[in-house]
Amino acid sequence: MSKSVDVTIIDTGIFAEHSAFQGILIDGVSFQYDNEKKIRKCKEFNDKIGHGTAVAGLILAGQENISAFVCKVTDQDDFIPEDILLAALTYIEEHIDCPVINMSIGYTRIYHHRELYQQIKKMEEKGMVFIAAFDNLGAISYPAAYDCVIGVDISDRCHHLHEMVYVGGKTVTVCAKGSMLRVPSLAGAYIVVKGTSFATALVTRQVLAFYYQKRDCIWCLKSVKEYLKQNSIERLPVSDPIESPRCKFNIRKAIVFPYGKEANNLALYADQVPFVITGFYDHRLFGKVGKRIIKEFSKDYKFHYIIQNIEDIDWRSFDTLILCHFDKFINQPELEVCIQKIIHTSLQMGKKIFSFDNILSYLPEELKKSHTDIYWPEISSSFLPKYQFGKLHCLSTPVLGIMGTSSKQGKFALQMILRKEFRKRGYRVAQLGTEPYSQLFGFDAVYPMGYNSSIKLSGYESIYMLNDMLYKMELGEPDIIITGSQSGTIPYSHVNLRSMTQSTIEFLFGTEPDAVILCVNPYDSMDYVKRTIIFIQSAVNTQVIAVCLFPFTIQSSGFISINAKRKMSSDEINEMIDTLKRKLRRPVYNVFSDDICNLCECIIDFF
Repeated sequence: MSKSVDVTIIDTGIFAEHSAFQGILIDGVSFQYDNEKKIRKCKEFNDKIGHGTAVAGLILAGQENISAFVCKVTDQDDFIPEDILLAALTYIEEHIDCPVINMSIGYTRIYHHRELYQQIKKMEEKGMVFIAAFDNLGAISYPAAYDCVIGVDISDRCHHLHEMVYVGGKTVTVCAKGSMLRVPSLAGAYIVVKGTSFATALVTRQVLAFYYQKRDCIWCLKSVKEYLKQNSIERLPVSDPIESPRCKFNIRKAIVFPYGKEANNLALYADQVPFVITGFYDHRLFGKVGKRIIKEFSKDYKFHYIIQNIEDIDWRSFDTLILCHFDKFINQPELEVCIQKIIHTSLQMGKKIFSFDNILSYLPEELKKSHTDIYWPEISSSFLPKYQFGKLHCLSTPVLGIMGTSSKQGKFALQMILRKEFRKRGYRVAQLGTEPYSQLFGFDAVYPMGYNSSIKLSGYESIYMLNDMLYKMELGEPDIIITGSQSGTIPYSHVNLRSMTQSTIEFLFGTEPDAVILCVNPYDSMDYVKRTIIFIQSAVNTQVIAVCLFPFTIQSSGFISINAKRKMSSDEINEMIDTLKRKLRRPVYNVFSDDICNLCECIIDFF
């Protein structure tokens, strides 16, 4: 049989003997571990910390004819076992009939997202309105951020106990006064407190006032939000963000044009795309037509592509044109005409286009506003929710970052190798790619910050976007998230802005990897490598757990560098690896060796 009360307070308990609670009907239970780590319920719910007493004071003090049920879930200020909270919620659902539940508690890192959300959602659908606090340090926390909960933050605009600012966004619902609040303490006296917990209690008090006034109306989360909105001193103009775009058409057979670094990776890992690549093409002026594509350091490369002339294209052999970066064609009349022709002919013949660059200026006027069979990656501030107040997600899933000391040193190859190896071992892998073609390989999210970047965000926006991408990936419950950066991590020099690595640093802050694999070149100075490691480990709370050598060195003749790379011999590679191990005191691997499976073991052992 259910017990009917006006409000349930899930917290650290209550000191019910305080004079502030005279005349108020208070009952409760507590949930805790017994000696065998099993959850048990007991009738003792006395507060040993004071947090629950302070919260209850703001909700209940001075109220007449109010009844409260207190559910004690912890004796610690900052720790509530998730299974205990779930047990408490289940009990409340089954045994307590109440319209309002206050939770001035929550998690920034949560391991049972689905269970907690589903339990609260089920209770909300039964007419229980949850009001929960966000984290005091500013992180996104749960259950406050759930769409079935009124999430409360602090606003300096609120000077009186009843004042609120209505946000109504995807994360924060409402803000209230959260400082200089006089509350009852354990000693029977009063103290002054501040924090989101107490702002939440003030909002709960407002919600209870609405409940008393409107007993004859439809009581639900929607009506409560409308009440808060109408009774706020300010309403922020929140608009829903645009969904981050992804290619929505299917590819069965594709050709790739023109041939460059990106096309080369598609050729080398053609066995890992979910479609058939029927040919690679380039313009004859670049001197690559007729050359065979080979894969260095691989004994089992299955494909034998020969680069073909774009003028000899076989239009029957594909349904999708993968258009790689073509900036080298720009401002060269003959070549620009070639690009224009290939795009227009592809569209006339009903082909789809997956482009790495924005091709809007090349499209016919009728397709510039609607082009369902044309895609290029582009990320702007319109994809970001408004009024998040700087809040970021704290991820529970291990994040592995692949960083480097320069561009073109096998970072993407390493991501592909690790993904294949982890999947072979039965792990669920999620990936965030920074190359526009990452989506073609089935990466979960793409942030195209590399060559000819289509990112149109400022610094803080970039960090938030990356953080949000990783959070959405975490909802798929992967075992590990792999992220791969671009270029170097710190500048080689500070004499030119082109040397700066701002986007990589933003990427590091936005992804905040738990562990990092650093790719290095044999010609990197040891000082530069060490400084890179120190920077990575200082910028975020992470460890560079291993180093991967890219086994190509710069080819030179006397004092003249000919700007070409030479594959190192086995002896050179082994000698370099031994040197790096000795000087960096970390495991070192050859990016392209069979020994790379041992790197997986290193990563697994770390996590």
